[in-house]
Amino acid sequence: MINKVADSIAQALEGLTDDMTVMVGGFGTAGIPSELLEGMVQVISDQNVSGLTVVNNNAGNGDTGLAALLKTGRVRKIICSFPRQADSHVFDALYRAGKLELELVPQGNLAERLKVLFDGIHEVVDRYKPETSAVEIVFVNVNPQATLLLGQARGACITALATCNLPVAEYTALQMKQAVAGHGLAKKEQVQEMVKRLLNLPGLPGPDAADALGIAITHAHAGHSMAKLAAATELQRSTSGMYKAGRSR
Repeated sequence: MINKVADSIAQALEGLTDDMTVMVGGFGTAGIPSELLEGMVQVISDQNVSGLTVVNNNAGNGDTGLAALLKTGRVRKIICSFPRQADSHVFDALYRAGKLELELVPQGNLAERLKVLFDGIHEVVDRYKPETSAVEIVFVNVNPQATLLLGQARGACITALATCNLPVAEYTALQMKQAVAGHGLAKKEQVQEMVKRLLNLPGLPGPDAADALGIAITHAHAGHSMAKLAAATELQRSTSGMYKAGRSR
């Protein structure tokens, strides 16, 4: 088996040469290997590496991470599924100027994409052997289509956790912010800073990663108490979606 663990960023980037294809993990700003990308920017500048092909889900956000790599002008081509986003101005400028090639790879139909989520959850559970799980209760009501798609994706993830025989706890964003930052109207920057401090992280996590870690922290703090309350309370049918008395339609 190939050893894929490197002791340092420099070691991980050894052998980077012209015209190589580099696959970068992450989805948008979530899961991006920021330190590796910063190291890559330094390496290709010091060693005059060029002509790279980059494979990623998107084409960079803002001016950091993958966008900073594109800005060096050493990337010849990018292969991705979602090249244009609200803050993909680095890609936009390079592509419009003819300085960057694009190969668009559609991600398939909805069923296949939900299967990727389902299988991915199983892979994570098999690898790390968690004993419990927690997910965020999301509220999206601006775009009905986006709400429907998000609900389907969330359902696939929760179903995957359930089929792995894991208990699934659910918390709202307000509950998470109260547990992590002390008040339910905390801004994302405050959540990021508090997650960094609580977990003693070397740097600020991304906004999405901070939310996920915040849900985990919330469950670690409140999960035991919530489970006891649930066990002591009889389940009752919800009436929130029922017609009021006297209405027939």
